[in-house]
Amino acid sequence: MLAKEVGPAFKDGFWRTGQFAATSDFAAEDKQGNQADCVTAVDCFIEKTIFTRLRQIYPEHKFVGEETTAETGNEYKVTDDPTWIVDPVDGTNNFVHHFPYTGISIGLAINKEPVVGVVYLPILDELYTAARGMGAYLNGESLPLIRPPVLTTPTSLAQCSM
Repeated sequence: MLAKEVGPAFKDGFWRTGQFAATSDFAAEDKQGNQADCVTAVDCFIEKTIFTRLRQIYPEHKFVGEETTAETGNEYKVTDDPTWIVDPVDGTNNFVHHFPYTGISIGLAINKEPVVGVVYLPILDELYTAARGMGAYLNGESLPLIRPPVLTTPTSLAQCSM
């Protein structure tokens, strides 16, 4: 599983160890002057690694990456062609501040519709996977389908109270 393969690099960046031990190698920068949206060397490394692997397997597919799109200033476009959409460090602010709710998100859209999704949270070792019509899973275990309750329109203000 590709998301898990880049997990060690993600963890190195999160803990500032391995190839990202030196502060200069981490290089968190504001994206286009937005302090709430930053990019790190880890983002760039993971996105490049994922796209390189996917291009070897699916050379005809399209690719949209949060970091490469932001870096070139291009608008991303999802067409009818099979398109891989990657956020290499989803939750970068959590990542930078050592909150474990951050991960690697990979999706595949065909005909502008999502068909496969993978979210891996390396720090928590949680791998969420889903494919259209095949259900959703957490670490290989089927997730229950929970339908939200049907809300009815209140007929009086008393029904609106908590």
